[in-house]
Amino acid sequence: MKRQFLNVLKENGVSARDVLMGLGIQSLTRIEIRRIAEGIDPTPIEARKILKALGLPVRLASKCRLRRPASQYRSHAERRFAIKMRLRGLTMIPQPRAFKVGVTTWTPDFYCPELDIYYEVVGTSQAWSQSREKIQAVRAAYSKIRINVVNARGLELRGTPNRMQAGAARKARKALLVLNAFGIKKDEMPAVLAEASRLVQRKLITQMVAK
Repeated sequence: MKRQFLNVLKENGVSARDVLMGLGIQSLTRIEIRRIAEGIDPTPIEARKILKALGLPVRLASKCRLRRPASQYRSHAERRFAIKMRLRGLTMIPQPRAFKVGVTTWTPDFYCPELDIYYEVVGTSQAWSQSREKIQAVRAAYSKIRINVVNARGLELRGTPNRMQAGAARKARKALLVLNAFGIKKDEMPAVLAEASRLVQRKLITQMVAK
């Protein structure tokens, strides 16, 4: 079983303080060294750089639980959010650590060391409903950390999932009223809405409106 990077360093006589204060690794930024010293596992490239600078065998990295490359995301919403934040000059660490509350474990989508905030990116109200109780439990157990729940655009979601669903229901009712005004029968509406959704996903409706 792979272990945390700092635990492997400690077994070889290196402490977090040594990483933070004594290394002077020119190829790593201060932020990268600081977050590693705080217990956030580095990427494979960072781990090899540190081990080499310490004079330790690079093969020790194979024993460590290292972060996956930042180019890999679990959803399109995560990718959009990470790109938006990086354009603002902020560092986004994907899945930095796991928080355990009782038998439940929650892993945030990102950590931003500059702002000291953990981010959970949700693309739908259903996704938020599923993770909301976990996040509330983590906030209660770890009162000193900051967790922001955001959408793909980086806007913080402050309302409850029920409010989000209510807003979606209002939009759906408006769409049905518009279709009814154009003479679409009730039994024809599901097919019309399904086709409209398909056209939106393919961005054809935007092209039609532009013409």
